Amino acid sequence: MGEAMARRHAATGDHRYHVDPEVALLPIDCLGFRRGAGVLSSLLKDKGLIDDPLFAQAKLRGIRPLAGHSETTDLINDVNGGPSGIGIATAAGKAAFWDFMGAGASPKIVGIEGEFAMTSGHSQEMKTQAVAQQVGNRLSKLRSVYHAGIDAWG
Repeated sequence: MGEAMARRHAATGDHRYHVDPEVALLPIDCLGFRRGAGVLSSLLKDKGLIDDPLFAQAKLRGIRPLAGHSETTDLINDVNGGPSGIGIATAAGKAAFWDFMGAGASPKIVGIEGEFAMTSGHSQEMKTQAVAQQVGNRLSKLRSVYHAGIDAWG
């Protein structure tokens, strides 16, 4: 999203598309997936890539570490149910919260769950909450079918 907004801002000059790099998730942050801030502070320098134009985005604010595990919260993960799968029902509750608070059409809530966490109980709890609270215009759900799991790729 951060990259799409930056490209639209560059193409149009329209301030509505400007997103502060300090709060945006940028493509350069993919290098920070499951790496700590210490490693990231010198990663490009250590690899001889500090002045490579492909990595120029890092000069905006550095590379953000992204934990990538369910036990944490960060820029992209502010509600977390861990591997139990309860996070998807929590997303429905968060969508209901914003409706109760009288928020307009924004913010939107996106719940992301792996296939193993979507057991009958969790998926039913999410559907029950979402339907009962009528949060369909605010809540989106993405389901991963990546069967190997987060720790399997190397």
